Amino acid sequence: MNLNTVDLLLVEDNINDAGLTIRALRKHNLVYNHYHVKEGEEAIDFIFAPGEYVHLRNPENPPKLVLLDIQMNKLNGIKVLQIIKADERTNLKPVVI
Repeated sequence: MNLNTVDLLLVEDNINDAGLTIRALRKHNLVYNHYHVKEGEEAIDFIFAPGEYVHLRNPENPPKLVLLDIQMNKLNGIKVLQIIKADERTNLKPVVI
């Protein structure tokens, strides 16, 4: 998968909930290229590529949509949303909590 053409980033720490979400989206042909991360910190790394994704992603090409779990350990969904909306590269991207 080309990580620069992700249509949907799913941020969900519960693997069962993530599986149900992806299955429902696929069933209705609503998503093609998706990527799943389990923690808020990993979501920020994926979107802005400062860490482990630095050589895999172009931060100028963020996901088209983020589905964001609100209750996560460490960096919760509200803080992730604040970071996304504070950056001019991503502040207009839709985020669903």
